[in-house]
Amino acid sequence: MDRLRILLCGLVITLGSCSAPEPPLRVGLLLWPPYELTVLAQHEGWYPEGSVRILEYQSPIQLSRAFRSGQVDVALTTSHISLSLAQDGIDHRIIYVVDHSQGGDALMARPGVESLEGLAGRTVGVEPSPLGMYILGRLLDRADLDRSDISVMPLDIPQQRSAYVNGRVDAVLTYEPVRSRLRAEGARELFNSQEIPHEIIDVVIARKAVVDARPERLRALLNGMDRALSYLREDPDSALPLMASRALMDARDFRLALEGAHLLDMEENAQWLRGDPSQLTDALGVQMEYMQAMGMLSGPVDVQSLVDARFLGRGSTE
Repeated sequence: MDRLRILLCGLVITLGSCSAPEPPLRVGLLLWPPYELTVLAQHEGWYPEGSVRILEYQSPIQLSRAFRSGQVDVALTTSHISLSLAQDGIDHRIIYVVDHSQGGDALMARPGVESLEGLAGRTVGVEPSPLGMYILGRLLDRADLDRSDISVMPLDIPQQRSAYVNGRVDAVLTYEPVRSRLRAEGARELFNSQEIPHEIIDVVIARKAVVDARPERLRALLNGMDRALSYLREDPDSALPLMASRALMDARDFRLALEGAHLLDMEENAQWLRGDPSQLTDALGVQMEYMQAMGMLSGPVDVQSLVDARFLGRGSTE
């Protein structure tokens, strides 16, 4: 009997040691200064070893395509893209607000274009994404212009600076760090996201299957980001050079670029995501109505069920 017990224990140990480890969360992100919190957390070892794999994308369209096809489990993106994904039946949840833009998204125009009204008859480069189309609509409203009054050139973010420098466009709708680079080229800022507060929100979205199956990994991801934000606030001289490296910026310029967004910590996230309705669902409702009016959405989205606040804080996800 003792020999049988020993054999069974050995079998259990062997089987346990052969079980496949849990794969890392595949986290997709773009080049937008607040998203570098994930990179900083990984650099500092604040994710459990092997728990997070960061995948970099050049444009929102590429990232959205990867999320749709299941190539990434989690994405850092804008709320407009989340609404568009939900409209198309991609089952996911918003689990965290990274930031809301307060100037980091802007229209940068060539000298000689003195006002938004002066865009009439001009060529404007716009990223062909829900965010790009949303901001374009909002600034045209401010300028009292119709879409037909301008010529829109679809330009992904990596193409925007060269299109401006080469004279292919008169203005570009863009965001940091391209915004700062175009300013250095002499471009003038005619509109930015401070004029539409809380309408450009960057969020962490996770596929519903991942929300259900891997809650602790999601919690670890968000806790790592929150710890990185605390580090940035407490010791910016150490954190900024690390965050600036992927954008090929020095720490001073990166600090200025970060000023274009308000970063939310875990406590602020609780204020935004919790409540019925929550501050986030109210903001999503405003965006949804405008996107419907513009024809960007064919119908309403259930914004209430889109938001999931279970992963905020360090307690159990149950």
